[in-house]
Amino acid sequence: MDPADPCRRRLQGHRGSALIEKQKKRTEQDNLIVSVVLDTFEKSVIDYRRWGWIGRLNSLLTKDYNMMFKQQTVGRKVKELMPTFYEQNCYKRL
Repeated sequence: MDPADPCRRRLQGHRGSALIEKQKKRTEQDNLIVSVVLDTFEKSVIDYRRWGWIGRLNSLLTKDYNMMFKQQTVGRKVKELMPTFYEQNCYKRL
């Protein structure tokens, strides 16, 4: 957020700084998920065209990066953050 943004100034009240920290953490997590997905796709560690890619990605995030998510959350994050990648390269139930 821009420091001069009036919404930011409003958020810096009672709980505003906590909300800003939460947003920063969420942004860092999102960036990490995107980088892990692209890295594993380029190195062919996970075959995203096959069933079960969400479980493999979730176990990789849990084991190597200590990020605890439900499998459903990981799938939603990939779909939300990388919609074209998801549509072109990922297995989806019909």
